[in-house]
Amino acid sequence: MVDSNNLNFGDLDFEDVAEWPLFAQLIVVLLVVLLIQAGGAWFYLTPKVEKLEQLKNQEQTLKSTLQIKASKAATLPKLQAQLDELQERYDYLLRQLPAQKELASMLASVNDLGLTSSLTFTRIDWERSRIKNFSIVCHSTSS
Repeated sequence: MVDSNNLNFGDLDFEDVAEWPLFAQLIVVLLVVLLIQAGGAWFYLTPKVEKLEQLKNQEQTLKSTLQIKASKAATLPKLQAQLDELQERYDYLLRQLPAQKELASMLASVNDLGLTSSLTFTRIDWERSRIKNFSIVCHSTSS
């Protein structure tokens, strides 16, 4: 048996751990516990911390995406009002175009104006009226 007052770790035999002084046994137990804790932290906690950081980055990305989409949604009523105003203007301008029955009098006016200016018309070709829909296409860069 080793004297606890003169503890020399070189004199201790690992086959007789039960015979070691209590202080030496406690130091060995403490070292084993620390090694187990370090191994657990390295193999268990490190991947968890990395996953947590990844999830925090994903959260920030999702928050910024949500903020962008919320601002777009907030401007949607204003854009709809502008679209309605443009549609009203288009309809107003469309109503100002001459109707089919007004074309004959307009042609006579053009002919009279041309004759007073010493112009001679050989031919005036009218195209058929075409009705086109008015639409606005908005492209979004985010998904």
